[in-house]
Amino acid sequence: MTNKYMYFIANWKMFEEHKKTLDIEYLAMSSQYKERNSYTNEELEQFVKENADQLKRDFIDFKYAILNPKNLIGLEEFNQEFFDEIDKIENKISQGETFESILENINVDIKEVNKFVASSAMESNEDIIYSKKSTKLDIIENGDNFLLYSITDKYELEADLNDEATRDDMIELVYQKGKFDLNRSVIEEIQKKEFDNNKFNEMGADNLETISLNSINDHNTFEENSVKILYSLPINSFTLVSDKNNEIYLVKVINSKDNPYSENDDNYLKFVQNQNTENRKSILASYDQLLNNKYNVQLNQKTIDRVKNYFKW
Repeated sequence: MTNKYMYFIANWKMFEEHKKTLDIEYLAMSSQYKERNSYTNEELEQFVKENADQLKRDFIDFKYAILNPKNLIGLEEFNQEFFDEIDKIENKISQGETFESILENINVDIKEVNKFVASSAMESNEDIIYSKKSTKLDIIENGDNFLLYSITDKYELEADLNDEATRDDMIELVYQKGKFDLNRSVIEEIQKKEFDNNKFNEMGADNLETISLNSINDHNTFEENSVKILYSLPINSFTLVSDKNNEIYLVKVINSKDNPYSENDDNYLKFVQNQNTENRKSILASYDQLLNNKYNVQLNQKTIDRVKNYFKW
């Protein structure tokens, strides 16, 4: 099959898809996922046990002081004197002085924190220090303050479900794994042709919805690539697709019908325009090749351009 005919077929198929309506029955997979707060202690413990090595986290013990103009020079403003004092502290760090010796003559509160691991928000002073844990002693800027910190110990610990923050993290991990496992199970059944109407209706129960996609460019419900997948499937097919928010849906294509169109239809006119352009290109290419092959001569470019301009009209 020549490139010209392949181009024609591809464009005609695209035009047909523009004027085709798909009737879709779908189910939000979120209705099938187990709720976060329904996971038992036993399930969480089993998950932690099975993934113990991957769930180990780095903890640190450290102490730190908040430095600002008020507690460093007795003023409220950030002036040159304050930044000179900060420079002195940085010099002391580079010279190997200890956290305690640096603060010996500075009246500030020292906070001690043990068994700390950063939160996902990474907003607190402690979180900022945790992000710098590769350096044992340093001074860092955080908003309107400077933090002088000293890390006294670093170690790994397994996930502790008695810690509220850790427990919340484990619940989220188990929930996401449950979603992934269910989606994978459904798509594998579809691929093996083991998923049928009975299973679809059983999962859907009262949650099934029906819509019509007006064309392959109808992205009001599902995202662009998902719509393309749906238009490639035969009637009574099942698949998983997503919307713009990455929510997953189980979908069945229940009907397909052509929309009427006229020669004034925008998509039809676009198809004809593209096809005419391709035909002109094909004629010109064939003309050049014919002359070159038959006469084996170098033609004057102006002559070729005149001939090409003739065909453009």
